[in-house]
Amino acid sequence: MEASTAVLGAAATALLALDSTLVGQFLLGRPLVVAAVLGALTGEPAAAAAAGLICELLTLERIPVGSEVPPNGAIACASAILWSAGGGAPPALAVPAGLLAGWAYRPVEIFLRRKRAGLAGICEERVRGGADPGLGPAAGLSCAAEAATAFLFLGATTFAMRPGLSWLWSVLAPAPRLGLEAGLAAAPLLGAAVLARALWPRR
Repeated sequence: MEASTAVLGAAATALLALDSTLVGQFLLGRPLVVAAVLGALTGEPAAAAAAGLICELLTLERIPVGSEVPPNGAIACASAILWSAGGGAPPALAVPAGLLAGWAYRPVEIFLRRKRAGLAGICEERVRGGADPGLGPAAGLSCAAEAATAFLFLGATTFAMRPGLSWLWSVLAPAPRLGLEAGLAAAPLLGAAVLARALWPRR
């Protein structure tokens, strides 16, 4: 995969991920949508769709509402695709590693949320003082910080993890390889169980 494709993929994901909490909330930041965009960019729509489906199912039940900060499904999906596309790491290793990246991004999102809360406090103080709250600049700054952080995270991890995971796969013994491949094959079943639990009526 060319470096320009990785950069475009990271940028597209960073913009789509804004839809999760900050802009619109039209589900554009869901893994399936991210997978469709990255599949078109990498020229591997089937592989991207498979990774997107797994990430979608496994992150479906928890959504970023209120104080809830779940693993980032868009980051997980994009990582899995960008790390494996174009002769990168095998999907059996890239997909679980991508899911871990979604977890690893969670503290970053918590930090960004705290920063946004600070901006909200500044706007509130301006209103109390009779001044313009400056909501437009505050919202723009929040969106820019969120998108830039996601872009830098994906860009840095892609250029580091693609060769790293490929090397790791090359030195793995046959047994761990088979285990990872079996886990990838079973992932849709696990995802279906998560979906069933999410749809199951609760009292």
